[in-house]
Amino acid sequence: MKNSNLFFVQSMAKKIFFLIAFSLILVIPTSVSGQVQIFPSLISDDHTAEGFMITLPDGSIRHFFRLDPGDNGHHIGNNSRIVQRSSDDQGLNWTASHTIFEDEWDNRNVHGGLTDDGRIVLFFRRYNALNRKTVSTNFMYSDDYGDTWSDVNTIVIGPADNPGTHKMIKIPGKGYMQSFYTPWHCELRYSDDGSNWDRVGFKWDFSDRREIKITEACFIYIGEGKMIGLMRDEWFSNFYQVVSSDSGATWSDPVRTNIAMPFFTPSPQFFYDSFTNRIFIIANDRRGLNGGNYVMNDAEFYIFMNDPNEAFSNPKSYILASRFNRPYPNAHHFYGYPTYTRLDEGRYLVVFTEAYKKENNKEQADFYQFELLTNAYLPLADQSIIMRKGPRLRIFPNPINHVFTAEISQLVLGDRVTMEIFNNSGQLVWHNEEEAFDGYTLDIDVSGYSAGVYFLRVISNDMSATETIVVQ
Repeated sequence: MKNSNLFFVQSMAKKIFFLIAFSLILVIPTSVSGQVQIFPSLISDDHTAEGFMITLPDGSIRHFFRLDPGDNGHHIGNNSRIVQRSSDDQGLNWTASHTIFEDEWDNRNVHGGLTDDGRIVLFFRRYNALNRKTVSTNFMYSDDYGDTWSDVNTIVIGPADNPGTHKMIKIPGKGYMQSFYTPWHCELRYSDDGSNWDRVGFKWDFSDRREIKITEACFIYIGEGKMIGLMRDEWFSNFYQVVSSDSGATWSDPVRTNIAMPFFTPSPQFFYDSFTNRIFIIANDRRGLNGGNYVMNDAEFYIFMNDPNEAFSNPKSYILASRFNRPYPNAHHFYGYPTYTRLDEGRYLVVFTEAYKKENNKEQADFYQFELLTNAYLPLADQSIIMRKGPRLRIFPNPINHVFTAEISQLVLGDRVTMEIFNNSGQLVWHNEEEAFDGYTLDIDVSGYSAGVYFLRVISNDMSATETIVVQ
């Protein structure tokens, strides 16, 4: 099968597409000023999907996810395992993936987070792909940033046996919280330090009434006891919202949002950004399941935002900040399942999954990534307040062959800006100084530089920003 002409053509077309995208960057216009640069993040013959990311105190990133190896890798399968990869340069480069857990079952629904004390907690579900039944709901943890792991612990749980797309968060006075779900049912669980998850909190249960078919759920804490949750609607519509004003002791019933209306949206994922005091939702649609003239090829990725208090009181008040086409349009569903991690103030790395059907009718899934700058989507009046915090620097493309563009934002008209490039030994190799303005861009030629890692620093009003650049 793998050597057939059809597979060869499909495989070569995909590889050519990825080579072009990786060398030139897939630059996709958005609905606001600026662009979203989509990079291939992990393209291989393996099925790689879902998962979560964390940023460690030293700035390095860990990415945990499900991998089902080779041409037989698929959306479900008892050969899958949980793997980890790392990046020391904010996602520019990644290590090879290595296995941290595997057994005879399909190890899936990989989610989790990081405690204040540096403990990584990883939730997953053991699943029997042959009879389509859950074997157990589990977690394990690492106290050395993923080098070694505890034994696998089983969570004694009822019908809600899937860890939610929720990224583990801390609730003042209650500890850490993780969501679990199954169709019609969602429950919250708490832990003081991530080592025990027997403490059960609020439950939504529509198994008797069945008027609302909730599944995957994600939650955030926005302060003063207020919490917001987004839930997937398994009846092929867009997200529901639930709210709590008492730190999760009681909750509202689900109410429809305006996020990505009217399309079906899987895997809710959102976060509160203290830099802009905004909520950001990262989502994709699977519009082909909505019927009519909608097809999967046209599916899109979305960035929505809102003021936290406005979102809390009005689930239909979310603002569309950006939308762009799926990176590899095809008739299979747009997988999605985005995860994020904070790089620094107002900067986040987002990784999501794209998928297509292989010749053997099994699903292939790969990772793509982009950088989300929260300040880029604020009204100008709000941006002027944040500008006082110093310049922001964006580099593209990166890695670089000859010329790259440096884009500087958060400047006040007339600012005197100094730009400097240092090599890996700390020697100054380039310098430029001039008056600039917000959104200022400069093309810089590095064709004469030796291959390696360099650092570009921008200084304005005694404040600076630095980015790593890689010359090939």
